[in-house]
Amino acid sequence: MSFPLGTPTAQARLLPQALHFVRAGDIPPVVYVYELDPATGAYTPTGIYHDRIKVSVPFPIDIDLTAINKRR
Repeated sequence: MSFPLGTPTAQARLLPQALHFVRAGDIPPVVYVYELDPATGAYTPTGIYHDRIKVSVPFPIDIDLTAINKRR
């Protein structure tokens, strides 16, 4: 299976879930979420988050991604 830029590494394949955070300049950040499929041993994308990421695994996360680029 192919992944977008910055894919989970071979070392990360030991983890059941993986989060990949992408940020480029002033473009709002994007978070890609993957889950390890035990049947295939490959990561499967389970979500792409642009404004807010709210997931319960691997632990509860609720982050407003739009606040990350705001200047103080």
